[in-house]
Amino acid sequence: MILVRKLNGRKVISNNAKTVGEVSGAYVDLATWKINHISIDLSEEAIELFGFDKPRIPIFGNVSVCVPISVVDKAGDVITLNVPFEELPSLPIDRC
Repeated sequence: MILVRKLNGRKVISNNAKTVGEVSGAYVDLATWKINHISIDLSEEAIELFGFDKPRIPIFGNVSVCVPISVVDKAGDVITLNVPFEELPSLPIDRC
């Protein structure tokens, strides 16, 4: 897999219009040349929802998760997921 950063900075929202965070990259499978995961730097509200600890020193980065592309409903200037905000912790995610 390779990391593509073309989508970086795009806002990610749930299907009930709550902010999940911002795209920090997309992972492409070289065998198929298809994006299979996107990396999301989580908003503070999403960090709390997942039960993750906030970084104590902001310059060390953000809390990120990788979500499968199957949870993306629409992609444009804003990335919309096909699940409500409250159900995000039930997704098959990985820490990036």
